[in-house]
Amino acid sequence: MPEAVSNSDKGTVRKIRAHKKSRQGCGNCKLRAVKCDESRPICKRCKAYGVVCNYGRKSPDLELSSSGGFHVSVLNDSSLSSPEAGVPKSIAPSLKQGLAASLESYASDGLSRWEFELLHRFQLRTIYTVTTAKSLAIYQSSILKYACSHPYLLHGVLALTLLHDRYFSPLGLNSSLTPSEVYHWGRSLNLYSLALTKPIAPASRDPLWATAAFLGVLSIAHVEARTAKDSWPYAPPSLMDLSWLKMSEGKKTIWKDGNAFMEESDFRILAHEQQGNYQPPLVYGSKEGICTLPSNFLAYFAIGDGFDLIDNPYYASVYSLAQSWKLTSAFQVIMNWIFYITNMENRYKTLLRSKDPRALLLMAYWYRLAAETKHWFLMRRVHVECESICLYLEQHYSQDHELQILLEYPRSILALGSP
Repeated sequence: MPEAVSNSDKGTVRKIRAHKKSRQGCGNCKLRAVKCDESRPICKRCKAYGVVCNYGRKSPDLELSSSGGFHVSVLNDSSLSSPEAGVPKSIAPSLKQGLAASLESYASDGLSRWEFELLHRFQLRTIYTVTTAKSLAIYQSSILKYACSHPYLLHGVLALTLLHDRYFSPLGLNSSLTPSEVYHWGRSLNLYSLALTKPIAPASRDPLWATAAFLGVLSIAHVEARTAKDSWPYAPPSLMDLSWLKMSEGKKTIWKDGNAFMEESDFRILAHEQQGNYQPPLVYGSKEGICTLPSNFLAYFAIGDGFDLIDNPYYASVYSLAQSWKLTSAFQVIMNWIFYITNMENRYKTLLRSKDPRALLLMAYWYRLAAETKHWFLMRRVHVECESICLYLEQHYSQDHELQILLEYPRSILALGSP
């Protein structure tokens, strides 16, 4: 093909280099409107995305690879039985057809190609790990729309996707934040905090709520401490102690007009679903009741027939634990845990911050229970802080024999191995 010649306004001649268009690229790259290197049996872009490369017309588009660099699972009831049980075999047709086009239409001129790639990975992978099957379609359509019109959410999405990328790297989450993670996380937090200082318009509730949720996931997933001895509560006090717990406060500001939010929000399905996770009131003496917890555990917290439970600062947390104690569904355990930390009583929070031994023991039990889910953004937090609580209680309360016996269950987290 001959080189084209163009005359500029200054009279100089600029040669436009001809380039060869890829006509043999895979179907995924054509769908996403990106250049394919045509490597076989899998091109570099499909390998990076973890999807099956499709050169043949009969191959499905954007089919997730079970042997690729990552696994995707929507939070569901089967996620305990097999790490790949919840992996969708292919992306929804509506997402496949409109993903690249929707990114281009929503994005601002300042969004780089690298950021486009991150948004693609969020839609094709990360989004499956932060919501449920029922609300997945809403997240896929709404998050992208709001992110490209509300910078605090956009930066939160980018930071979360980068953190998820690092989870699949050789170092995993047991490494420092990258400069890009620091930048996008910091920008999201600053812009989000600034937005909360102003009156919240109805149109901003959903993007603010989603940002609060993603910032909460980020603060849970990233643990500064490298070992249990470097972590709260064993380590010396730090301003970062329980920072993940503080992130739950932002949602309450957005949720002030709860009824209006529930009726008008794109995420009302998730809100209803989360509220519906809690079972009917547990009867103390029933097989499904609060007595499903070990009897010596309940006695340690003065919970049982004849005890005054109204003034007991531990009762609500013990009650929440009892509702999850016999569950076999990873989804329900995760949702109950999230509901628990975002609706924690102020009395219990105060005890937790002061390192009250009973409050710490309760949190260790929750951590040990959550560790069974093996969910990516929970694993390092629950492992490191559960071990740290055990070390702290062993050191400072060695004479409390009842407590030391009750620590047997949280200590068993060591048998699960490092995250």
